[in-house]
Amino acid sequence: MRALVKGAAGAALLLALAGCSGSPTGIGALETPARPSDKLDAGLGNVNVLPDSTRLLMEKEDRAFYVALADNFAKHGVCLIIVDLEVDEASAGCGKVGPEPLELGVSGVKAKLIQDRYDASRELAADWEQLHPNLLVWGL
Repeated sequence: MRALVKGAAGAALLLALAGCSGSPTGIGALETPARPSDKLDAGLGNVNVLPDSTRLLMEKEDRAFYVALADNFAKHGVCLIIVDLEVDEASAGCGKVGPEPLELGVSGVKAKLIQDRYDASRELAADWEQLHPNLLVWGL
């Protein structure tokens, strides 16, 4: 019985230390119910995402920022997508998001996809904006 209690306490400690957000990606935005505004219409070229997984994080000025699951999640992880609303073109970067953010830069705008509870103090001190709990942006 004593070993069982220690094992359960150890498992609880590991979950707490892992910072579990309820999402296997650590990105809570991917766990929210889809809304009509989450539909991504801009062309993505050779980036393949699961269409029903796209979530609009924020629109600001002439840019829209989305997150989505890559169609081959095990290999490519999640995708950060920046849409230039003036020309309806999208750029995306895919990868694993963990303690280090996934960063994408397009036409002088940089964005970082971050996990829930990420400490953004360093970026905020360097003039990045946190537009969403999972998004930092610089250059708007």
